[in-house]
Amino acid sequence: MEWTHLATIRTDYKMKHHQVNRFCNTLFKANRGLEAVFYTIERDKDLMANHAHLMLLQNDSTLTDNQVHRLPFAVPYYEEIVSSTAVSHYATKYIKHGIDYDILFRD
Repeated sequence: MEWTHLATIRTDYKMKHHQVNRFCNTLFKANRGLEAVFYTIERDKDLMANHAHLMLLQNDSTLTDNQVHRLPFAVPYYEEIVSSTAVSHYATKYIKHGIDYDILFRD
């Protein structure tokens, strides 16, 4: 897949996969151009919290800041992807260590 955007989301507490799924469903509803989301949830280095990397496949439109920056998540990073291969390696680097991940498609 040729992912178009990368986002990092975080909270003040450890997020679970069902919370990230809900956030992604909110993004699907907010933007008809969003076709798919792949995410991984990684622990922070201090092991007290975690964050998620989201790779987005968007057609002709980009999510607005208002659509991306929805509570309860902080979105410190949201950019267009230059190299889908490099971003894929970065976002999946801990998959073999048992982290949560999923791929969601528009219904």
